[in-house]
Amino acid sequence: MEYGDRTILVTVPFPDTIALIAEVRNEHLANPSSTGGGAKKIYKGVDKQLQEFIEVTKKETLLVPKPYVVAGEHAKADFWIAYNSVEPLHRAHLTLTRRPGQDYGIWTVRLEFSVSKASPHGLVQLTAAVEEALPLVFEKVLPDFRVSRVDAAIDLVGIRPIDVISRIKKPGKRLVYVGDHGEPESLYLYEKRKLLKEPPKSLSTKTTGPFRLKLYERRDYFKQLLLEPPYAGCPVTRVETTKKWTNKTPSKRPALSSLANLSNLFAGTHVAYAASLAASQQKPQDWLAFCLAAFGGGVRTAQHKWPGGVGLNFRKTYSTCPGDLVHPDCWDRWQDGLNYTGLGDWIVLAGAKG
Repeated sequence: MEYGDRTILVTVPFPDTIALIAEVRNEHLANPSSTGGGAKKIYKGVDKQLQEFIEVTKKETLLVPKPYVVAGEHAKADFWIAYNSVEPLHRAHLTLTRRPGQDYGIWTVRLEFSVSKASPHGLVQLTAAVEEALPLVFEKVLPDFRVSRVDAAIDLVGIRPIDVISRIKKPGKRLVYVGDHGEPESLYLYEKRKLLKEPPKSLSTKTTGPFRLKLYERRDYFKQLLLEPPYAGCPVTRVETTKKWTNKTPSKRPALSSLANLSNLFAGTHVAYAASLAASQQKPQDWLAFCLAAFGGGVRTAQHKWPGGVGLNFRKTYSTCPGDLVHPDCWDRWQDGLNYTGLGDWIVLAGAKG
């Protein structure tokens, strides 16, 4: 996007953090149990083999870092595995857990990691690392993976969060983190919470509505961790939204193979460069000051500083701007983002074998 004072690079929407979960089946094992004797016997065979794996892993594992392992009825193995030798801090969280039943246990494997940090090469390394950690054939698990969480992101290269207008449907509370340099680094937008019909049963009840959008400055984040910032040190605002499926019934969560058909996660989201709208305002400098005030306190708070028609016009422009940087139509490029990160290959493989 070309503007009079700058050029802003806008990426396609791409997956960042993703969490995949699947029930471990006999055919997933590197050494499947005998398939004779009915389903109950097969489940018992899987349970026995994985409990033996847990016992051995607890005593003899050579993996670094060493996994956290618990044996017994509620067995669990918790791994942090690297998938990028150049960036050792980029790790995936891999867990194998047992849910006890009457005669045998049901085992679940869960994998959570950053797709964008992994890249296609990292996904190849991750596949090998999972098979090194667990007695599973990763490609056989892929078709049964369900998505329990996915973060969709868009990077705006050449701009800071404070330079933009961001709005969502039914805006409610907002949370702003300000860095020690005095400028906002992160902005969290929440949907307006429905009014309670009666007092809550617990004082821990959240007063925010559903989380809808996050904006944060990636350059500052990397610098604070003493890491090389992305995009050659240019200011970068990441616009990110999260979708979670908390229902424990696997069929209620989308299959990995269907991730390309996911409903638009940026529906109702609009992000615009505030200065691009200044020329259309009678008082351009006041408009920019209004946007700064609205960033931290919302449009109602900002309008109070410009009473009368000026403030009303500013509020209308702010609340209805179409979004030149991020808008709902950008979701049409979601498939490109999946392919760019390499996750598209996993999706195709999962669909082919499913």
